[in-house]
Amino acid sequence: MAFCDELKKWRGGRLQKQVNELFGVSLKTYQAWEQSVNTPHELGLKQCRWIMGADAAGVPVHIYIQNYYRIIKQVAAEINAR
Repeated sequence: MAFCDELKKWRGGRLQKQVNELFGVSLKTYQAWEQSVNTPHELGLKQCRWIMGADAAGVPVHIYIQNYYRIIKQVAAEINAR
């Protein structure tokens, strides 16, 4: 799925001007992302996806990332124990 499609799906019924600030970008920049005119660079894409995941889960980004890595470590430990 293209990033522009991910954004549209994640945004749902919210207005663009309601979500652009979550990413710390102007409305014009956000609109360019949704229209596939521009896309954040690789590191920016990763950060955007962290923000989208955290927003969907209803938690702050730092908590979302901590939980993500905690789960990854647990799964890795289980795999290594086999």
